[in-house]
Amino acid sequence: ERVFTELAFENLHDVYMEYITVKINGKPCIVCAGETLEQCIVQMGHNPQRCVAEVNGAAYNYNTFKGIKIREGDVIEIMRVVAGG
Repeated sequence: ERVFTELAFENLHDVYMEYITVKINGKPCIVCAGETLEQCIVQMGHNPQRCVAEVNGAAYNYNTFKGIKIREGDVIEIMRVVAGG
């Protein structure tokens, strides 16, 4: 699971980006300000279409991820949906 817990400036552009702190699946994480829930899930290496999520206790499905902007202090739970039988 790829979660950003520390800043790594790979190029000069990164130095000028604004970062915020959130909690994802119980762990403090640093993400880019203005990032959507969908972008966050992709950066973690998950397929958003196979996930459901909660942000501050409110549940969301894939169809709404693009419209959910992550904000400073958000508490996010991301669950992958697994089919089988």
